[in-house]
Amino acid sequence: MLFFFVCLLRVVVANDLSFVEPSSCGTNEYFDISQLTCRSCAKGAHRSDDGFGCACAPNAKLTSELDNPSSISCTTCPSGEASSRDGRNCVKCDPLTAPYNGETCTPCANLNTVSVDRSLDGELASESRCEACASGTRSNGERCVPCQPLPSAQSPCQCPVQLDGSCFLFEWLIPTADTVIPDIDGIQSALFSRLFRASVARCEFLQNLTACQVLGNLCVLTDYSRGTRRDACTEYERLLQGATSENLPQLYYEENAALVLDQTTLNGRYSFGDSVDKPGSLEFVVAVYASNGSLLRYGDFIDELQLCSDRFPVLQSAFQVGTTYENECQYKVPLTGDLLFFDVFLRDGTDGKLFEVPVLNENYLDGGQAVNTNPDRSAWQLVRRLFLVDSQSGVTTTGAKPRQVTVADRIEIDVRLTSNSGQIYPPLIKIHYEKISISASNPTPSVPVSFRVVYTMDIGSFNTGMSVAIGIMSAIMFLYAILQIHGWRRRAGVDTLDFTTISTFFFLFCGSLSSSFFWILVGSGVYWLLFFKLQNDVVVFLPTRDQEDIFVALLIVALVLKLLRLVHVVWKQSRVDIFLIDWEKPRRSHDDVESATRSTVSIWRTYFVANEWNELQTMRKISATFQFVVALLLLKVVGFEDVCRRNPHSYFSLARDDYPASFSRILRFGMASSLLLVVALCQWIFFAFVYERFVEDKIRQFVDLCSVANISVFLLEEPVFGYYIHGRSVHGRADTNMKEMNLQLAREVDDLCGKRGLVADTDLQTFELALTHRLRQHYDRIMLPVQEAAVSRRGQRTTGGASGGGDGGGGTSSSRIDPRTLQAYGSMNKFLSAFLDHALKDHDFIVRDKILLERLLGIEFNDPMDKAYLYNDEGHHFDSTLFYGNEMTLLLADILVFAFVDMLATDFVLAAFIAYLVGLFFALLRDSLGRRNLAKKTLVDERFLI
Repeated sequence: MLFFFVCLLRVVVANDLSFVEPSSCGTNEYFDISQLTCRSCAKGAHRSDDGFGCACAPNAKLTSELDNPSSISCTTCPSGEASSRDGRNCVKCDPLTAPYNGETCTPCANLNTVSVDRSLDGELASESRCEACASGTRSNGERCVPCQPLPSAQSPCQCPVQLDGSCFLFEWLIPTADTVIPDIDGIQSALFSRLFRASVARCEFLQNLTACQVLGNLCVLTDYSRGTRRDACTEYERLLQGATSENLPQLYYEENAALVLDQTTLNGRYSFGDSVDKPGSLEFVVAVYASNGSLLRYGDFIDELQLCSDRFPVLQSAFQVGTTYENECQYKVPLTGDLLFFDVFLRDGTDGKLFEVPVLNENYLDGGQAVNTNPDRSAWQLVRRLFLVDSQSGVTTTGAKPRQVTVADRIEIDVRLTSNSGQIYPPLIKIHYEKISISASNPTPSVPVSFRVVYTMDIGSFNTGMSVAIGIMSAIMFLYAILQIHGWRRRAGVDTLDFTTISTFFFLFCGSLSSSFFWILVGSGVYWLLFFKLQNDVVVFLPTRDQEDIFVALLIVALVLKLLRLVHVVWKQSRVDIFLIDWEKPRRSHDDVESATRSTVSIWRTYFVANEWNELQTMRKISATFQFVVALLLLKVVGFEDVCRRNPHSYFSLARDDYPASFSRILRFGMASSLLLVVALCQWIFFAFVYERFVEDKIRQFVDLCSVANISVFLLEEPVFGYYIHGRSVHGRADTNMKEMNLQLAREVDDLCGKRGLVADTDLQTFELALTHRLRQHYDRIMLPVQEAAVSRRGQRTTGGASGGGDGGGGTSSSRIDPRTLQAYGSMNKFLSAFLDHALKDHDFIVRDKILLERLLGIEFNDPMDKAYLYNDEGHHFDSTLFYGNEMTLLLADILVFAFVDMLATDFVLAAFIAYLVGLFFALLRDSLGRRNLAKKTLVDERFLI
């Protein structure tokens, strides 16, 4: 615990800085470019002119050999003496040319003279005096220089080792054979050769601050990787353990990465507004260093780290809290340019404190392993400094073009939200470098670069809640599917567990489970849409693209299950048993009353009813075309789509200078599904309460048509369960002329005849059927010749279809009907007519109402043993054999297909087009299969189903 506390204290102290400008340092303070703070000069010293060091007073001399400003010591010169030009000695002033003015020797008045206080051999002169420059030379204020530029010459002084323009003792320098210089195409880097050994010597023995910065910069250029030999990072680590550690920049985090990134020492709170105490933007501060170690600038930045240019408002939006930002471009690799290094800080709150932002260099190697690409954060090595473009270290010969340029091709700033409202964890800068080779064949290459700002939060609790909801709903839907299959087994008359039962249970479970998943998805999408867009204080960030995986996976599962259920619905509806009962009786001949000759009954009424039923098979309560058109108008024209962007705004349209943030798949699903459901609900309300009431109700019109045509519909959805539409005319016949038909209808209007219902004095014409097994067996025996004839026709088409046989009319049905089929049709018509007239002793029925629980569960509790049951059906449930009665399944399938395509293409227009085509495909499939089944079961020629 003590070790943990010490580590945590180091992190807090190292990162809790006070933001000061260099100009705010006092007259006896200098700005420390390593620690980015003000430090006091030693007694007797004052701040230098540039503000980054200390200097002695004009009447004092320097008595320290170190370059470290805090180590400078000064000694006041005796009275009448001033500091020499090098500041390390005291010297008298020549009373004639440079008299003493109380602090220092008076500057030379003649512009062509220089102040001299040493002889040519370096000995200190007795007096500081002004001497005139020789002919052909001039004074530059400090020394005499040639009047015209001349080639440089060797320095006349004796220097043990001259490196990077400075003299060094042999023992100060690392042996050349021990140094590790980056190798570029077999030739060492000229930059490292010039600066590495010199910066180590200056930093270690002279405590030169800029030299220490140079050494740190060289380590940054090698991706912070530390080897076994004396490279830049190894020497940096060695000096960091010595007396010069405070002069070195802090490059590495010694603490565990997880400890650094999970600390909650940041006090600032953020909001989606922009108040004084809760800003809406992250305020980053950057310290920019040159390759020579000097501090170039220190302050706020917007576009310092973005290689891709853009408009200022767009670049500024990168740090707006909650806005997922991405700026990509094809960057032309520069061959020249300044080499700059950046330390990034975050201003924490309104008190001016700075928090140093950690950097994750993905190119960093530890023992040859890229540990910073490991998902385990505890293995990461965090650092503090970065660069963007390096076109200097790839130069192998001074003055030549670089052979290699290093570019930061991928930069990402990750901002994580804590559990406290509005507070964030320390941001993390992830950076990846790409090394580009420069060759004669590719002298000006380009590389794709990107800059991203990603806002994340721990959505573990959300995923847990979603997983719990999925588990609970799956269990409930499983139990519901068991209940459904129990009811189905009663209706199918199945007593054993066979393949049909298992497959039916599977499809029922798929449909129920898909619906539950859909509503979970809608709830999740609406949750993020409302809570993210409508919040003021930051409480949630949107899930990242990776965090959306569970949402996307659930969407795909829901779509697959729903399509399986839809296929099952089409298959079931295309196999129903349907028979049209013709109640019309032939009329006796008027010429011979006593004869048994009877006139024929017209088949056109049956054809007409069958054709109307065929038209109803794919009719829906809502229009898919209208559905998608209105949704696209709202999304694309009104601008609801722009609300789905990863930013805190709820704008319906983007201004010219607004940054078009990327879209969130969760938000797009929540918005699109909500709009589609609302449009569908409005259509359903209009259809149910306006259109069907005041325009036309095709389902009830079909029932009325059956009564007028004197045709009843006997429909079996399952072997012993189905529906009955009573169409027996109250007038006894329907084959009549227009005059008589109008008279019949007028009698009904005037209530001069019986009611249309199956039961006397009732108008109810629709019923649910629960048949006995004996009645079903009898039904199958009558229809057996029809099935045998159908098999025979299929065999004939298979063997002789290529010989040119056909119906001669271009139709798909044979022009000849098997006599057995005609006989079976007549027998079935008589049998069902007798059954409904209670004329069969062994086959009778009881009309009754379902109890409430039976209606709610869709299950019949009573098994028909001796008599069948006809349940009063006031809600025309026979539409379950049509698309009309499966609107929810079709609607959810449309929305899921729409959402899936949009998830892949991020295009609402394409999604609507594909969803419409998928719906059209199922409608055409249902129409084709249903038409064939209707022609087969009712014996109506398919050519009449138009």
